[in-house]
Parts: sequence; C-alpha cells; structure tokens
Amino acid sequence: MAAAACAPAGPVPTAPPPEEGGRAGPPPAAASPAVLRREAALREALAGQGPVEVRRTGAEVQVVLDGAWCFPSAGDQVAPEVYGILDRLAQVLLETPGVGARVEYRAGPAAAFPAAQRRAEAVKRLLAVRGLPRAGLTAVGRPGGAGARPEVVITVVPPAPPGE
Repeated sequence: MAAAACAPAGPVPTAPPPEEGGRAGPPPAAASPAVLRREAALREALAGQGPVEVRRTGAEVQVVLDGAWCFPSAGDQVAPEVYGILDRLAQVLLETPGVGARVEYRAGPAAAFPAAQRRAEAVKRLLAVRGLPRAGLTAVGRPGGAGARPEVVITVVPPAPPGE
C-alpha cells in the first residue's frame, strides 16, 4: 500500500502578513555581489561629506541627501556644497558601464510638485555634467506629505542585462 502524500491543513500562505505600516508581498530581491560592492564604494566615497546617507533595501541602493541643505533657497539652484558629493557619486557610478540613476526630490504637499520636479531635474543635470549618460538618468518630483522632511533620493539603476 502506497503512503499518502502529506498535505498541509488549510491554505498555504504565499507571503508574510504585512507588519504595521508595511506592505504585503514577497521580500525584496537579494543583493548581488556587484550591488554590495557598489554600496560599499558609495559609503566609502561619501563618508563625512555632509548630510548624506547610503541605504540599501534588497537589490536597490539609494543615496539620500537632506533637501533643505541641497536647496537652501526657494529656487531650484543646488547649493555649491553639494557639488563634491555629486562628483564622488558620479565617480563611483561611472565605474560600472551602463549604470544609471533615478533622482527624486520629495517634499511638501502635492501643490509643491512643480518645484519638486524642477529640483530633481537640477540634480539630474549636474549628474549628466559629471559624465553620467543622460539616457540613463531620470528625474521625478514627488509630494512628501504635510510636514515631511525634504530630501533628494538618488536610486542607483543597475545596467540592463546583455541582450535587452
């Protein structure tokens, strides 16, 4: 007599339940060795450079700058103190052919969207001037909600796999 296959009692969960304030779904992708090397290089290059933070979630690496520090006035002129950080960031990213970046400026209510978009575009232009290919750069202004701390978030976009 053949043994019966063991089947779990009840439905099998496909994803962990969301935590308070979290989201359901699969966990983020694991970071490849190339992503880990890029993260380490960014941390080293940007250490002690001002209000800058390097974050990694799964396979995504972000460089986060204090928006009020980057744009001390009401306009879209990047503060000269930020240039050195962008120089170092571009230098690290240029070590990987085909790498790009998504620049987001997050701040204020939805009514502030046009200013947020202009600020993201200003950072994008400065990265392009530093040698990053314009085709690999995008800029997005996003409302951050009332009372949100303004920030510039530069997400490293890895190169496309061969054949794409």
